[in-house]
Amino acid sequence: MNKKLEDYYSRLDQRIKPKSHKGVVHFTVLEPLCVYDKEYRDYTLNLMRNISGRTLGDFTPIHIDLTNCPKITASASVMLFAEISRARIATENDKIVTISLPQDPELQELLHSIGWVKAVNAGCREQNALFDNNEIFQTVSDPGKAMASLLLSLRNSGITLTSIEAKIFTKGVNEAMLNVLHHAYSHEDLPLGGIGRRWWQCCYTVVKNNEPEKMVYIIFDLGQGILNSLPKDDINESIQAHILRAMSKGVTCTGEKDRGKGSQNMKDAMSIRENSILFIASNNVVYCKKTTEIPESEECTIPFLGTLVEWQIYI
Repeated sequence: MNKKLEDYYSRLDQRIKPKSHKGVVHFTVLEPLCVYDKEYRDYTLNLMRNISGRTLGDFTPIHIDLTNCPKITASASVMLFAEISRARIATENDKIVTISLPQDPELQELLHSIGWVKAVNAGCREQNALFDNNEIFQTVSDPGKAMASLLLSLRNSGITLTSIEAKIFTKGVNEAMLNVLHHAYSHEDLPLGGIGRRWWQCCYTVVKNNEPEKMVYIIFDLGQGILNSLPKDDINESIQAHILRAMSKGVTCTGEKDRGKGSQNMKDAMSIRENSILFIASNNVVYCKKTTEIPESEECTIPFLGTLVEWQIYI
């Protein structure tokens, strides 16, 4: 790491105000947690990096103070859930991460209503219960079970998809799940902390004026990332070009013919309804595709530790 980047990390660390008290490192979050907006992305990713670094790097207990956090957006909420969940599973210590919830009434109500509070309070032996009880936030490693849970969530959401729309959407989601199993952790025999080839997911409906406005489905893994599993086309290929190629039909890291259709399936899943969005973040890049628009990509200073895929399907 060069000196300039080290100094940048140091400034980011100062913004989460790390303090040690009785063997516990406290982080105070005073800014929005969001990875969509470049203004907040590095701050958010650095918090995630600190959580895993402290808990899994040197087994130091941490406390995350969200009391005055003004906002937690959808993908950031899944990532934070994942880091807390992984730390507890890997260390088999529910006290390795403790948390103070936001006090803003609107934000607190939202986090309770989507089941996020229940998820981040779940201990290492309660993670399976999140799935068994069909909670909105879950951690799983079985595509079949995860898909069954997703279909149940869709049925309970009040959203009506045609049989064709449902087939296209679930095909794209299933591809994201299979990518985790086959590629995310292929670089290591035992995924970090013995967590297995798992991912974290959530599926919920955003309601506006008492009517469903959009469905959100997010899947996040803590593996090697898309750009590490798919080699560069050539040494001069930019990060932005790399992710755009990875999301092109026919591109595969297997080298096998007739493979590489999964990225198109993921884009098709977004296209079932107008104005819908596919957002992908991995390594040092984010990718965003809106239904009828050309996809965009943007390089990130701070890397994503894993791969995040989010669909926002407008009803």
